[in-house]
Amino acid sequence: MTLRSVIEQISPILRGWVQYFAAARQGSPRRLGARTADPTC
Repeated sequence: MTLRSVIEQISPILRGWVQYFAAARQGSPRRLGARTADPTC
């Protein structure tokens, strides 16, 4: 695996974490969790 392919696989996960922490700092982690997690939970 090349470094580029690894970054391409990880970047969406990192972006998700960044959005999660940004929402958590605004005090709305529950709403973001409902959006990202599957709706059956």
